Amino acid sequence: MAQITDKKSPITTFRDRALSLWQASVHSALVERVSGSDETAQNHAAATADHPYMAATVGAMRNFADSGQFKPPVHRASSVAEVTDCARLYAELAWNKVFDPQKAREMESELSFSICDPFWAKCLLTYDEYLKTGKTQPYIVHSDVADYVLTCLPDKGTVAVIADWGTGMDDAVVLAQQIATYFKPDVLIHLGDVYYAGLPQEIDRHFLQPLAKAWPTNQPLIFALDGNHDRYAGASGGYYSMLANLNKEAGIPQPNSYFALRSNFWQLLSLDTGYHDADPAEEAKDLTFLEESEVAWHLDKIHNSGLGVDAVKNPAQTRGTVLLSHHQLFSFQGAGNSAEGKPLAVNLKLAQAFQPVFSQI
Repeated sequence: MAQITDKKSPITTFRDRALSLWQASVHSALVERVSGSDETAQNHAAATADHPYMAATVGAMRNFADSGQFKPPVHRASSVAEVTDCARLYAELAWNKVFDPQKAREMESELSFSICDPFWAKCLLTYDEYLKTGKTQPYIVHSDVADYVLTCLPDKGTVAVIADWGTGMDDAVVLAQQIATYFKPDVLIHLGDVYYAGLPQEIDRHFLQPLAKAWPTNQPLIFALDGNHDRYAGASGGYYSMLANLNKEAGIPQPNSYFALRSNFWQLLSLDTGYHDADPAEEAKDLTFLEESEVAWHLDKIHNSGLGVDAVKNPAQTRGTVLLSHHQLFSFQGAGNSAEGKPLAVNLKLAQAFQPVFSQI
């Protein structure tokens, strides 16, 4: 039986709900299968990144992402030793369960007679559980425009911003430790993506535990935006349950997926761009957008940026505004695709929402 090695390769991720959930299922099953390894190592994606089953899974999904089709296995999994073939078949089955249920049923019937390692069937059971609520996306709307505003930024202090950090890998832990040592931030903000699919155990193992390791004491205030990977697990995800426990000891839990952090001089407005990017295969394609109610909430904060400012400390009685989001407004590599599938340098939906107040941001 293949065992997890000590070598730590970077994890490979995919901007796709079905593939990310399948990766999460394989990772979960591998962590459970390994025995006698260091407990901490088992908690992180690093523990499974080099495992032959994960490597074969990633290879199959990468070929699919490049070509748009799963290449047929050479041996049709005629031997238990043919890990690559089994990985291809089960990755294709996972994909079809979302996009072609009829073909998935046909494949399940065929695979019931294969001699693939029962490990893959166990992954499939986990995957099916994830899919049950994966399409249901939680989203909380403010009841009052004054909701979700936290006046917790120091007038003089340090804010650290990291993104796509929730891998659980050693380099992520080291990055947090270096921030803690050299910058000593008052506030740490993660701009989103806890891999592979934002499941509760991934939130704990790939986000909360590494932060606790970097800050065993005197932890800064921590806030977390949601990215697309945080949304792939839908109602099965751990993002919202995490929010209520962030900064609990300080009495400043994060109130929602969009929120404002204020001092007397600045306000940081955090956007929820993950909600409408939970499934890139749907009609919205790659251009994410905000709920109209959320846009109105942000515009109110920008138009009323001086609300509650201490006039003695800040006679101008207005705050500078910074927008924070997981998805880019503009990007040299492309902020998304048009309806025709052409890459766009600017996310026009986000631009149109904030264009009237660009001069105030």
